[in-house]
Amino acid sequence: MTKIQDLLTLGVEDGSFPVNRERKLGFKTLLIAAFLRELQVRDVKLGEITVDGTDATDVILRIVASLKTKPDAVLLAGISYAGFNLIDPFRLQEEANLATITVTAEKPNNREVQTALQEHFPDWKMRWSVYKRLRNFQPLQANLKENPVFMETVRLTSREGGRILKRLTKIGRMPEPIRTARMIARGLTSESYLELLNS
Repeated sequence: MTKIQDLLTLGVEDGSFPVNRERKLGFKTLLIAAFLRELQVRDVKLGEITVDGTDATDVILRIVASLKTKPDAVLLAGISYAGFNLIDPFRLQEEANLATITVTAEKPNNREVQTALQEHFPDWKMRWSVYKRLRNFQPLQANLKENPVFMETVRLTSREGGRILKRLTKIGRMPEPIRTARMIARGLTSESYLELLNS
């Protein structure tokens, strides 16, 4: 990736949802995508996704298609949203030529993830097929005042991804696009809103 003067990124986070598995069956929550030019919020897109469903990647693809300008990178806070509803960064690359940076506070434990998927999902092999391709999470101290995060990139080198995260991480450990999407998602998904969404 050449040097980008006005970096355009899309930060993705999910809203709150019930943790009781019986209540989660078919339950909907919000998926928030914050579109930033450098550190300035230019747009916010909302989508609905199913808790433990399989629609999160499709929702993000629709959101990106609705933007006037395509982002230089999509920043994901892990790949699991609303439980185990996965955003597949490889589909984002294949279907929309999108670069992604997946950022986590802790290094993912794929063995624990595989066990959880096997225990709870008949289609666990399909979900696991996405996880097992993300094997190269690298530590990165994006904010020198904070502990490192862990990063995996698709259609970007680790060096390119690291430069972007350092450029966008100003408060705490997470880059501003994800931090912004997270604050909006948590603020919107009050208990009363979720009841309305799922009525």
